[in-house]
Amino acid sequence: MVLNLATTGKSHFPIWMEPHSGNASDKKILPTSMARMNDLCQQLKMSESFLYVADSAAYSNIIQHSKKLKWLSRVPSNLTLAKQLLNTPASKLYWLDQENGYKGYQKTISYDNVEQRWLLVFSEQAYQREVKTLDKQISKTYTSLSKTWWHLSNQVFSCKDDGLKAVKKLSANMPYHQVSYEVNEVKKHLQKGRPSKSSQAEIVGYQLTYTLSEDANKIEAIKQHKGRFILATNQVNESALSALDMLGEYKAQSGVERGFKFIKDIIGSK
Repeated sequence: MVLNLATTGKSHFPIWMEPHSGNASDKKILPTSMARMNDLCQQLKMSESFLYVADSAAYSNIIQHSKKLKWLSRVPSNLTLAKQLLNTPASKLYWLDQENGYKGYQKTISYDNVEQRWLLVFSEQAYQREVKTLDKQISKTYTSLSKTWWHLSNQVFSCKDDGLKAVKKLSANMPYHQVSYEVNEVKKHLQKGRPSKSSQAEIVGYQLTYTLSEDANKIEAIKQHKGRFILATNQVNESALSALDMLGEYKAQSGVERGFKFIKDIIGSK
């Protein structure tokens, strides 16, 4: 394989790359490549401002350049406004159907003093994958919790408060489950041999009885934001960039990734 590469400036920044067959003649392919590169440069001069597309890592910083750049970015899910939108029940949103199992809800907001359009995207395919993974995690967690609660139920506490504290501590780390329980007195006859009819059993400790089950409300709340992510752009003119185009431009990043893979493959083959 022959790879034509054009660079510019003192830093030799690459501006054009074109692969050809290893049998190709330089006399034929070089003039053609030059003509194509020239056409590209002419088109860039006449084109409108670029739309810079990035993942969520760039969101917080790219906002600062909104006066100079038109950008499209995924929104980090840990932002307060993002959490609120991601967790909004589907019934309270007006969805617009898009292609290939996607749908979106669009709103205009001001964040960090920059007016933006946010697009909440739902993917049915991603939802099914994520819920399947969640179900496995819930099952795995139940198995682990069952063992832990069983061991706890076999402990005898010296006082009821100690038993309640142990229950509270364990209950605090259950993202998918709930437990109903009682802390009961453990009574025994302390005298050796068969107890008489008049003897009274004494309290020797406290023990837990419990029922562990899935918490439907917790699980439903978690499933609420599965298959969802948020895109944002400072291009507030929808006629210049529709909701459908926002999703298309974001997904087109995979083309850049394929380009990097192609370059790595070429370098690795040498």
